[in-house]
Amino acid sequence: MQNYSHPLEAVNSTADTTEGLTSSEVSKVEQAVHELLGPDQKIVGVEKKVIVREEEVIMVNGTPIALEGQEGEAIKECLLRGAIPNQDLLNHLLFKAGLIVAPNTSKPVKTEMNLTTALTTRESAFLHQNGTVLDHRVHQAKDVSRSSTSRQDDIWHPAPLATVEPMDEVDFVPVSQATVTNKSSKAILTSVPNIKAGLVYSDSEPDLIDSGSLDELIHEFVPRAHFVPSEDYQFSFLLASRLFLTPNRLLAEVYRRADQIGHMLSHAESHPTFATNVVQMLSHWMVWFPSDFRDESMLNRARQFVRLTVEWHPPSETKLNQLMQSLTTQLSAIERHEKQLEKLKSNNKHTTCQIRDLLETEYSAMVFAQELTRIELEHLCFLGPEELVHAFAKESSQGSSQSLPTDEFESESQEARQRAARRTKNLQAYVDWFNRLSYLVATLVCQKKKKKNRVKVIEFWIEVARECVNGGNFNSLMGIITGLNMIPVARLKRTWQKIQSAGKFAVLEHQMNPSSNFLSYRATLKAAISRSEGATDQRQRIVIPFFSLLVKDLLVVNEATASRLSTGHINFAKARHLAQKLKEFAIWKDVESPYAKTPVVAEFLQNSTIWSEKVLDLESFECEAPELHEEKERCKKLKHQMKEEVSH
Repeated sequence: MQNYSHPLEAVNSTADTTEGLTSSEVSKVEQAVHELLGPDQKIVGVEKKVIVREEEVIMVNGTPIALEGQEGEAIKECLLRGAIPNQDLLNHLLFKAGLIVAPNTSKPVKTEMNLTTALTTRESAFLHQNGTVLDHRVHQAKDVSRSSTSRQDDIWHPAPLATVEPMDEVDFVPVSQATVTNKSSKAILTSVPNIKAGLVYSDSEPDLIDSGSLDELIHEFVPRAHFVPSEDYQFSFLLASRLFLTPNRLLAEVYRRADQIGHMLSHAESHPTFATNVVQMLSHWMVWFPSDFRDESMLNRARQFVRLTVEWHPPSETKLNQLMQSLTTQLSAIERHEKQLEKLKSNNKHTTCQIRDLLETEYSAMVFAQELTRIELEHLCFLGPEELVHAFAKESSQGSSQSLPTDEFESESQEARQRAARRTKNLQAYVDWFNRLSYLVATLVCQKKKKKNRVKVIEFWIEVARECVNGGNFNSLMGIITGLNMIPVARLKRTWQKIQSAGKFAVLEHQMNPSSNFLSYRATLKAAISRSEGATDQRQRIVIPFFSLLVKDLLVVNEATASRLSTGHINFAKARHLAQKLKEFAIWKDVESPYAKTPVVAEFLQNSTIWSEKVLDLESFECEAPELHEEKERCKKLKHQMKEEVSH
């Protein structure tokens, strides 16, 4: 016996109708056009065409058979009732399917029938301009219902049938446009509809993007006629994007898309506004992240972008030239600063400072505090917020160095992180400066063999620390406190008993106490920020945070959630949170120092000799003999090590 099954798909006849747009649809069309090409663009015409193509077919052994004429109607009626058509109708059906091959002996036949009704709705939106399709978006939905029945007929003498397999939904996926119900909406516009598709917005603040694909986030970043993304979005995206692609690659993509938009603009009046938006975007990028342009290829691409913008709007050339000149000046300053850092490293080994004894210097604690603040601001000036993200990239790339990228996107992301991780020179220099200050304070104390001189040195640094906190310099404050709390200094009990300003030092320690997540420090910092925001005096504008805690706070934000979600989207909510903290830091670091350089004091702070931890311990034992058993053992071990080093 042969079996066959034949699902029915309801699809027949084609009808095209043109409908008018509702007021809501008209509003969306106008918004899309104006957002992309500007409010001065005129919509020539909008057409909404609904195409319904229906044809009722029955599929036999994978072959669609149209149910046409009286026989088709009779077969359809039987199937809808769940009954099996009679012999004549089945012969008609099998003949059209080409399944009747030859007469055969009389055999009973078992007929199984699976009836499936599938309704597929597909909605398409096209963007046309000058006969070219610029964008195409599709939404498709499918509704399927099934019923089945079977029958065995012992008196029917059919021709043998081709063998068929039981079929399910995947066996009758439409083989052509004629086998589905297709409702298509077609709009001929001059703008891309739904340009924010693929982005996920915040539930609490609908204007804020929470996540999106890299492609859509780039689209949102590129300026258009009469539209430029907010400064917050630009800063957040430029900061986070370097974890997924290099700045050079990003600029190339922005250039390509901007060039396309420039060619799309139909009115010359739109070019000045578009050029202004592009200049604003380039200006922000170059001011916020000038180090991105240190690569020659990146700089050349920026020049190419400038030339393109001038072609659109020649009057913008003056502003763009000024922008490029400012960038060149900033890049030269960065290069000089890095050379100065290298010079300081080499000078530390064999430099004799003019100040040989801190107790004999004519410079007050206030002058030292001001010079510390000037040095801090000099470091911060060249420490871009992107270097902190680069530091996170460094940890990420080290953690994933043993695993291979799983796709092209991840491969490019990993390469971008590895490149970014190599760009933390100024960050490392600032950390080294903090450590140097702490060891310098401890060295200057332990150098004094007389107790009264050690007391004077400690009290001098306490006064410097007080001036630092009054001037908003919390990083130097913590550097001094760390130095005075190092074991070689803190263990000098007889020295600390003579300190007259011990109460002042206790107050400073309380302000930087790490308990309750540095609660006291955070309150003091908040007050300093409030003072800075309304200050007219440049000295009151200074806010230099305790840098290690700032990095720790950023690290907590970075590790709280993944940078890339399981959906493949970039976690832009995380990028926005990081950017909020770093933008505040960027404001603080760009405050110009109100203090002129004091070369003698600067030389002393940056070049005078500092002792290693081992030497500090040994010299501390020389100042005050060890009392505890552990200290005695440590002292004995250090002396033995020193003798061996001298002998070798």
